[in-house]
Amino acid sequence: VLGGAELPFVSNGVSTNPALIAAAMSMVIDCAGVEDPGAYEDALYDLAQAMNDVAGKVATLSTQLRPGYPQTGLGRTFSELSSLLQGGLGVQAAVVDYGGWDMHSNLGVVGKGRFHDRATELAAALRAFADDTNGLDEICVLVMTEFGRTINENGSRGTDHGRGATYLAMGAGIKGGVFGDDYPDEIKDDPLYGDLTVLTDFRKPVAEIVSRRVGAADLGVV
Repeated sequence: VLGGAELPFVSNGVSTNPALIAAAMSMVIDCAGVEDPGAYEDALYDLAQAMNDVAGKVATLSTQLRPGYPQTGLGRTFSELSSLLQGGLGVQAAVVDYGGWDMHSNLGVVGKGRFHDRATELAAALRAFADDTNGLDEICVLVMTEFGRTINENGSRGTDHGRGATYLAMGAGIKGGVFGDDYPDEIKDDPLYGDLTVLTDFRKPVAEIVSRRVGAADLGVV
């Protein structure tokens, strides 16, 4: 209900009328304390129209699992992402969240266990996504973690929060190999901190991708 009247242009609970969407967004801005909501009317209408156009295109996309993808939650997510990318929606960036790596206990061993199973599911989804998008011909994938791990096992056969982390970059034009600033001959804890020494700022690979693949000139804003 908006203004005491039922919404006349609603499909599956979502308004499809740009003017109505813009009016609702104007109310949100007004409630947020913006002094002159009227100044945003044209921009809101254009945004609402764009949102409506995108919603219409998304509604035509199939949610069926695309051929070659594993029947897992992550496989389905990458399948849907591929449909979005190939659906002409103008998607420039997307984020896929894949949790379950905070393994403080029972990490497993080489070839089996919790970490092995998680990494295998990730690898299968990435492989299917690469195959489905023409070998990532126009796509760059960066796999990263929000926090690192210790390299030494704790008393529960797991690892705790630390600085160790590996980033995986995939896509056309990416030079394969292992890279890092002053990559050490031996991976060991720093005696001062009791953990790995930070060698590469995580923002460095992200900045390179954003600047060279997306063309962003002002990384300060990013």
